[in-house]
Amino acid sequence: MIWPTKRNGLDIDSILKYYVVNQILKNAAQEAKEEQNKNKFVNTRNNNIKRNLNENKYYKLSGEKWVLADNISEVLEDGSYIVNDKKKNSGYVYKKTYSADDKLLSIQLIGRNGRIVNNKAEAIELMEMKKEFVQRFKYSGYSGNSNDFVAAILNKFSTPYETGYYMDSHYNLLKWCDRDRCFYTNVEDCNNSPLLTDYEFENSRKVIRKEYTGIR
Repeated sequence: MIWPTKRNGLDIDSILKYYVVNQILKNAAQEAKEEQNKNKFVNTRNNNIKRNLNENKYYKLSGEKWVLADNISEVLEDGSYIVNDKKKNSGYVYKKTYSADDKLLSIQLIGRNGRIVNNKAEAIELMEMKKEFVQRFKYSGYSGNSNDFVAAILNKFSTPYETGYYMDSHYNLLKWCDRDRCFYTNVEDCNNSPLLTDYEFENSRKVIRKEYTGIR
């Protein structure tokens, strides 16, 4: 490579100095930009969620990256957070509350006018929820490992009873609360929730659950 010299009108020393100064300024600008971007984000009560002050939007940690979560509307003091999901092909919104460890806690239906749907029957209809029933006679053994023909026959001729829970389209079990006008999950029940194979999906409005004694 042939470097320019003073003989052809260029000063190599001046060029190198200009290049070095330009690189220093460029790096300083980049560092300032990165620092500015860093300062856009502030921590919330949830370690996996940050808020971008400039955008006024939340970002959620996914792997090692912070990904925009524009359906998160609020992070609460205990680290739980609220998500607003639009119901497809309608003007309704599911207002969902999740715990700090991402477990569903409640669902509230918001109408087209921005008001809460406070009628239980209407909310169930619009959310296409199924009422849960339980068979009256328990099967001996455990789920997936029971051949209790006696219980099967007895349940065939017995009417199952309501549990008070409803199943949504994501197979979550929830119970209506008149005071708060929303559906709540029971976290303890969810941790020990039955398998989907233990349900009979009788129709679009009803599911029947099998129960087991746990004794072979």
